[in-house]
Amino acid sequence: MNADSGGGAGRPGDAASLAARWCGRLGLGEPSGVHRLTDGSSGSLVLALRDGGNQLVIKVTTDPERLRRAALEAQLLSSGEISDVAPELVASAQGTGWVAVATRRGRPLAPATQLTRETWLSLATSLAALHRRAPEGDLLQRQPVPVAASAHGAWKAMGAEDAADRGIRRLADAPTSALPVVLVHGDSHVGNIIHDHDGAPLWIDWQEAHLGDGLADLVFLWQRGEFAGARPPRVEMTARYAQQRSIHPDQLQERLDLAELRLLLHSWPPFLEHGSPMARETMRRRLVALSSR
Repeated sequence: MNADSGGGAGRPGDAASLAARWCGRLGLGEPSGVHRLTDGSSGSLVLALRDGGNQLVIKVTTDPERLRRAALEAQLLSSGEISDVAPELVASAQGTGWVAVATRRGRPLAPATQLTRETWLSLATSLAALHRRAPEGDLLQRQPVPVAASAHGAWKAMGAEDAADRGIRRLADAPTSALPVVLVHGDSHVGNIIHDHDGAPLWIDWQEAHLGDGLADLVFLWQRGEFAGARPPRVEMTARYAQQRSIHPDQLQERLDLAELRLLLHSWPPFLEHGSPMARETMRRRLVALSSR
């Protein structure tokens, strides 16, 4: 990674001038066909452009709270560890208060509600491939197990306080996962998947990558799809995923349930209010079912 100083991703300016600025810092040519994919309000500016005959995406992070994760993403992309499940890294650079990466651009996946059964199964296969690797060194760390105390308020408002209590007790009594420690994407929803030129799925946005048993990635893919109104084929995806990771499906189900409970109790409460009544009810029913098993 190259070093430089000065940011500017969050400053006002048209997309073309921003692209020219960041192409210069990344050592790329004069951009054309520029348009914004995000405006930087979430912590990263993302631009789509052409550099000569190459279709690229430039991602620039300037949010101080996300810089460490942005640098981790750049290191992971450049390490070769994920070259078969992530877009090709073309260039990366960082300076005081910013990190920028340029990757090959792929074709976005359709919305979750429009995905076919075969596409869902291909995503299970892709996640299993991702989870068959355990990066060496100290680049990635395991995430600490979060505390579920903050879950009560949100679930109580939805009439599921008892289910939340049962779920918390079930997690407290759960054994440690016996699955190998592997690379985890950490934000595995349909919006973070693209197709490469051969149509294979690639995973983007690696800022939440860490080590774990991998099951939360599969569960979160289901949950985000269902929150949007999709119905991924969970049973078939579980069988495909288990086969690809050489895990017996019967041994996997209990661990998937626990992974889903953790996400429902620890990750979803701040976001439930942003969904439709039907979306919230979908999540409530999952919590009730899982906590009652």
